[in-house]
Amino acid sequence: IRSIHLIAAAAATHFTAASAFSQSAPLPAEHIRDQQLRQEQVKAQTDQATARLDAIIADFDRNGLGDGEDVKTLRAVRTILNRLSAEQMRQVIDLLQQARGAGDSAAAWAQVTDAYRGQKTIIAQLAQLLLEYQRQQKLFELSIRLNKLAERQDANLKQAVALAKINKPVDQLDPAQRTALDVQQAEQEALRDEIDTVLKQIAKLADSSAATDDATRKALDRADKQRLAENARAAADDLKTGNLFKAASAEKQIRDTLRDVARAVTPLDQAARLRQAAAEIDRAIADQKDLRDRVQKNDDGNRLKAMEPKQADLVDRADKVARDIDTDAPLAADALREARDAMQQARSAMNDAKKKEATDQSKEALAKLEQAKADTQRSLEQAEAKAPDGKDKADIAKDVKEKIRQLIADQEALAKSTLEGQAAADKLKASAPRQEDMKNRTTTLTDEVLTLDAAVPRAVAAAAREMALATKRLADSPPVNPAEQQNNAIARLREAEKALDQQVAELDKKQEELKQVEKAREKLADAARKQQEVNLDTAKQAAKEQPQPDQAAKTAEQQKQVADQVQQVKDELPQTTKDAAQSLDQAKQAMDQSKNQLDQKNPEAAQPPQQDATENLENAQKQLADRADQLREDLGQQPPPDAQANEQLADAMNKAKDELNQAMDKLPPGEQVEQQKSLQQQQKQLAEDVGKMESRPNASKPVADAQKAAEKAANELADNKPADAAKSMDQAADALKQAADQAADPQAKADLQQAAAKQEDLKQQAEAQAAAAPPDPAKTQEAGEHLEKAANAVADAAKAAQQASPAAQEAMREAQEALNQAAAQAAAPDAAQAQQHAADAQKALAQAQAAMAMAKEGMSAQAKAGPKPGEKADEKNAKEGKGDRKDLSSNADDTVLAGADPKSTGQFIGLPQRDRDAIKQSESEKYPEEYAPMVEQYLRNLSETRR
Repeated sequence: IRSIHLIAAAAATHFTAASAFSQSAPLPAEHIRDQQLRQEQVKAQTDQATARLDAIIADFDRNGLGDGEDVKTLRAVRTILNRLSAEQMRQVIDLLQQARGAGDSAAAWAQVTDAYRGQKTIIAQLAQLLLEYQRQQKLFELSIRLNKLAERQDANLKQAVALAKINKPVDQLDPAQRTALDVQQAEQEALRDEIDTVLKQIAKLADSSAATDDATRKALDRADKQRLAENARAAADDLKTGNLFKAASAEKQIRDTLRDVARAVTPLDQAARLRQAAAEIDRAIADQKDLRDRVQKNDDGNRLKAMEPKQADLVDRADKVARDIDTDAPLAADALREARDAMQQARSAMNDAKKKEATDQSKEALAKLEQAKADTQRSLEQAEAKAPDGKDKADIAKDVKEKIRQLIADQEALAKSTLEGQAAADKLKASAPRQEDMKNRTTTLTDEVLTLDAAVPRAVAAAAREMALATKRLADSPPVNPAEQQNNAIARLREAEKALDQQVAELDKKQEELKQVEKAREKLADAARKQQEVNLDTAKQAAKEQPQPDQAAKTAEQQKQVADQVQQVKDELPQTTKDAAQSLDQAKQAMDQSKNQLDQKNPEAAQPPQQDATENLENAQKQLADRADQLREDLGQQPPPDAQANEQLADAMNKAKDELNQAMDKLPPGEQVEQQKSLQQQQKQLAEDVGKMESRPNASKPVADAQKAAEKAANELADNKPADAAKSMDQAADALKQAADQAADPQAKADLQQAAAKQEDLKQQAEAQAAAAPPDPAKTQEAGEHLEKAANAVADAAKAAQQASPAAQEAMREAQEALNQAAAQAAAPDAAQAQQHAADAQKALAQAQAAMAMAKEGMSAQAKAGPKPGEKADEKNAKEGKGDRKDLSSNADDTVLAGADPKSTGQFIGLPQRDRDAIKQSESEKYPEEYAPMVEQYLRNLSETRR
């Protein structure tokens, strides 16, 4: 991660240098050559970082850890960096090389401009990649911390239970017990405070996310529903008052909630959850075997009693895994609960010093753990296997239902046959193969129904067990009529049939709902496209000095039509999409406000509600997409093929970029616009400073005259009238000089003289701007046409990007808003303002492409990549309480790549314990904070050294 940060820093410096020369002058060849060399250096750094990631990933693969979630993130980072280096950076280098060989200055500038745009896209992707990687790193760290807090809470819970078993009032505890209680109380108070800190960190991450369904939000919701913070305070208070039983109850709830929140912070898919459960069951089997062996070897009652806490710990671990996989692997969860019950019996026997019973129950627990492992593996194989083409859960359920009906009929016929032949041993024995066949068919069916609701596989598995018992009774010598087992099997199969009836009905409803949701999404995408057209028309009207009543009335009618369409979509939504309905209702209200302002011929006032409407439409689209994804998951359907949508999205984005580039070629250079903006800001600041001088005691009339003239000049600059501003500045400078001559106070005289000199300098800059060639209105008009086409292309991209990541959708919306404003200003015409908004759009498009590239590689790209168009980075950081770069560089040591908890999924589970301990120890050996700047500078120097 440090390497990526340094690459981004070097790239940013390099990219800024690309605009160091004015386009009105020829580009020095040595400057282009230097830019090419520096770009090649950045590419080399990227290649080195990719090679380091390759080595790390290979190390994970060698240890059997290639499927871990953290390794998937590393692979995504590696792929994106490799693509940046091999494709985009290579293209920039080629453009710069072509610029060096260009025959004239105009051709060279065209190549350099294209290279500069490519560089801006690269840095946006690097910044997005860096932010998202750091965000995911923080999530992993929070998950580790939550699990460690759960472990500490578990230890404190056991101490509370041990003291509670003494069953004495607090004032009757002996000194050692009282000390133990005090220690528990102190630890619980520390846990309470740390839990509060962690929840605040999760909330901060949730606020920095662009997604409404982000994992951090779900984690906070889970913590709130399970009253984590309240229970943490209650447990500390109960320990303080000596209410041990109540404290222990709260502590158990805290421990379980901490584990749930940790899972929510870094959610895993079904296969990953099952792999994690399999690893935990393996450890439980090893520990249970060790405990069984120790019980068998000991006859001493006290030693048996001393083993009880170890067995209690295994009870808790089995219960935890059972809860974790209750939905994913119900049969395995049932086996774990049976193992837990046997462990409880073993605990009781250990406490009573009953060796034989403790041994027997330990063996029974071990057998159930082995069964749970096998069932977990079967469920894992089902989760990893691809569903048959064209078959979802509803199809599977209907097929299984027919098979169960046939099994019921066959079992009933066999039960009748065995009942009739119960007096004849040879007839009973002859029925054994038929019962065996039915048992095998039912066992096979158990695997087929693992993806269905838990009640179905449980009932089918129970039927298979009853059939196995029936087979055994028929095969015994002499054979025994298995009527009870056969009837039980029939009853279990009927339970499965009933559960299937319910599930098929539910799945049919969800299929119908999915059709409704998809239809609503299509209509909503069309409404969003039309709303963008309304936004663009309104922006054009707002940019014109003279209002056009007829056009405003036409736009108002278009706004009404879009609002009516949104209302129709809302009315047709199913009841399960309340969030989307609420967003649409808010969009409709905003559209009504927009129409009212347009009816009043006030297009400028109509723009804020239009932006609200657009944002709410985007929220509704995202909420409907989430619901569609959830329905597909419930139905067991694969996501729809997105190749065509991705192709449409890429085409639309490329078209938008091309149109935007053509527009910017016809607008003033960016540095010229920045100079105009800087001049206006400096003049505004000077007017404010002179205003403060006017408020001083004994201020003369010329000071007031100077302030009015200075403020007038600032307004004229804002209206892009540098010639008029220069005249006002001249008046302000003269008034300031006159005021300085009249001033008696030395400090006031010096301040006025300094202000006069500053005003003279600003006047010269204004005169230079006024003397420069003004923007060609025809070119500005042509740029506006390209900007409008770019805005339409982004709208098309947004329609095709309904499955895109939230960050990409947000970036496209920001690009859309900026393009609307740019097109409107170009139509005004105001070339400077159009260029500024176009630059904002270019940045937003680059961020959208970066987010889509990350999403393609499996990274969520939910972190907000930077300030919105028109907002300065330092303003954004000030709002969020961030420093210049501390937030980007914190916890960025390369050791973090290998620094996750061994107990979490994909985290060194294949390494020996000694190696895992060594890795954990190395995590804490970081350089002191005060040395961080020096270390980072040293690394930067190394990275910038040419090899």
